[in-house]
Amino acid sequence: MTANGTAGQSPVFFSNLIDAIRQGGRLMARLLLGGVLVLAAGIVALATTVLGLLIAMAALIFRFTQNRPSMGSRSGSADTARTQSQPITLEARQTARGWTVE
Repeated sequence: MTANGTAGQSPVFFSNLIDAIRQGGRLMARLLLGGVLVLAAGIVALATTVLGLLIAMAALIFRFTQNRPSMGSRSGSADTARTQSQPITLEARQTARGWTVE
């Protein structure tokens, strides 16, 4: 070792090296945690999108099939015949809380 301490490996070098490795490990842990959080948020967003599309498709199926009575059902034809022959009249009366329609 020389007088200025440059020839050999000093304990300060190893201390700095260990600190650099620790800081690198912390940085990697932060990046990994951030990546996991972004991945989880993406999965949640994708799942809610798929669920929303499924609900929308179910709503469209219900909308387009609600007015078509099935072959064995006769309840839809009776309602249609009654509304075509005479209109529905509603009765209204005044109560203490306001008007009531029956």
